[in-house]
Amino acid sequence: MYHNLGRRLALGAVALAAAAAVGVAAPAQAAGPAITIGMLDTRVPQGPGYAGVRAIMFSDQPISVPRAQLTFELSAGLEGIRVSDSQGECSSAFKPMYTCDYRFGFKLGPDSLSLPSPEGPYPSLSPELIASSEAKVGQTGTITMTLTAEGLAPVTKTAKVTVVEKVDLSAAGPRDPELTVKRGSSFDQTHQVRNESDKVVHGAVVTLDRGDLYGTTDPKRFSNCLYRGDQVSACTFDQDLQPGTTYEVRLPRRLRPDVPAPVKLSESIRWMTPADFDDLVESYDQLRNPPFGDEGNGGTLSLTPVMSAARRADQTDGSRGNESQILTITSAGKQGTDFAALGTEAKAAEGDTVSVPVGLRNHGPATLDSGYIPQNPNGYVPGLPAAAAVVTFPADTEVVEVPKLCVDGHRLASRPDAVTPRYLCRSSSRLFKTGTTETWTFGVKLTAELRNAEGLVESNPACCALFTRDINTKNDTAKIVFNPLSAGGPGTGNGDGTGGGPGSGGEGGTGGEGGGLPITGPQTGLLGGAAAVLIAAGAFGFVLARRRRTRFEA
Repeated sequence: MYHNLGRRLALGAVALAAAAAVGVAAPAQAAGPAITIGMLDTRVPQGPGYAGVRAIMFSDQPISVPRAQLTFELSAGLEGIRVSDSQGECSSAFKPMYTCDYRFGFKLGPDSLSLPSPEGPYPSLSPELIASSEAKVGQTGTITMTLTAEGLAPVTKTAKVTVVEKVDLSAAGPRDPELTVKRGSSFDQTHQVRNESDKVVHGAVVTLDRGDLYGTTDPKRFSNCLYRGDQVSACTFDQDLQPGTTYEVRLPRRLRPDVPAPVKLSESIRWMTPADFDDLVESYDQLRNPPFGDEGNGGTLSLTPVMSAARRADQTDGSRGNESQILTITSAGKQGTDFAALGTEAKAAEGDTVSVPVGLRNHGPATLDSGYIPQNPNGYVPGLPAAAAVVTFPADTEVVEVPKLCVDGHRLASRPDAVTPRYLCRSSSRLFKTGTTETWTFGVKLTAELRNAEGLVESNPACCALFTRDINTKNDTAKIVFNPLSAGGPGTGNGDGTGGGPGSGGEGGTGGEGGGLPITGPQTGLLGGAAAVLIAAGAFGFVLARRRRTRFEA
């Protein structure tokens, strides 16, 4: 049965509500920042074993704390358990109490805790609970975290600690399997798990993290699995796994026909106990990570043995490191992407303000996901927009309204010596599907009489774009023409003056057919106050999900 899934999904909401119901402290001023601590319950495997304390701290407004102390204190009833950290300026005056001195301070905000990077070790927010052989299954107690700092009243949070059975689920089969699949074809992917412990494991969960890449779909929606869109993210198996036995599950998969080729799609496979999955769901909610998705409505997916052998106690995997593997799927053949720049024509007199829509269109055949694009040496940054354009307007024009996905591009464009108005525009998503169009509409005022004055739209120029492997460079530029001498329709591609019906989608929108964008005329009622989003060329931040995070600053 799968009656526990709804409870697991609800746990995340409960955890988030619990994290909000924590101690709040403010400086002496009444309007000072409110600091919040969130800490999840911890299951510690029976000794010898350990588990990390999962805590988070933030405030409702930015604040700098010059120096602070964090203490972690265990309650009675947890004999054989101690708090420990392998690094940092922390001490344990006596076993139940653990104190960390943040002598360099830190910064807090609504979405983050930022720690400085001094030389030498620095304490973290996640010390470990260590269980010795004296700890017994079923012991319960609490751990209390307290923040003290100059100018702040103490802030505390208490969470439950339970000693549970230690088991070991390992990912069986090849350590990091690889396979090559033809675009558009269906295949079965086999995943194996082995119970390495000497006791029965009551249930198992497998999670599949593919970084939300576009490449594969999961056509069957099993009732014991969770789905983000058309991709499975986790499956729970309400079965007993016998000691020393390997089990496998076959997941029906499909590689999308419009995926680029060749390209490698990686996903992380991880096995865990149902109790560990409960913890993961709670932590995802508290960290504001994307949820695991919705339940399927089909049949039940089951584990099948490959090799053989009163009330259930909670269990946790006490042997970290062998429960996961990386699956790599390579799309066979060769398939790329053709982006076309979309220009337009505008008719207006001196002093008039006119709407000027420009854009990009993906002619395919491959859909572009920025997760496929080779990144800079700093590594893959999730959520970056898939495509970019540089838009240059002719002299004697003034841009009075800037689309929200565009910024001033004088320092970023391919011709840094130009003095005419120029803007860098980015697509609204990390995904740019084949056959779709993205447009940005500028409000442009003519400051002189213009005849056949030309601007330019550049598709994914090398200066400013992640994607640089366009399979057809002939349509990478298109003209913007003000008061053309001869009517030939809006420009498309290399400004050839051809094109059919207008594209659609508005600012940052997608969709539309045809070549260039429509001829436009004066607009007397332009909406004012549309501010440009302040973004940098290297990290134009299309953020898929706000995450609470701890990071280190230089």
